[in-house]
Amino acid sequence: RRVERVAAAGRGPVVFAGGAMRAYFDGETALGPQAYLGRLEGTAPVPPHAHESSWEIIAAVRAQGTFLLGEREHRLGARQVVAVPPGVRHAWTPDPGVSLVAVQMYW
Repeated sequence: RRVERVAAAGRGPVVFAGGAMRAYFDGETALGPQAYLGRLEGTAPVPPHAHESSWEIIAAVRAQGTFLLGEREHRLGARQVVAVPPGVRHAWTPDPGVSLVAVQMYW
């Protein structure tokens, strides 16, 4: 669903969390309907959720906060990568005053 939403938005950002988060579609159409490559930027937490049929890979460029993966919390900082398997609940909570900038891929 997220892949379709971002692809449908074209190259402009998808804005959510009251304007505090933005997803930018950076992939070419050659990636096809099953893939999304883009950037995620913002200061808001991302509530717990799961993607039932796709992997999500997040490569943090700038980050400082807590990443929930399944039932475990992990610290996430710059230059770290998280791979979220299909169906696994995950969330992001930034430290106060920190902005997340990440490369994001769904497959």
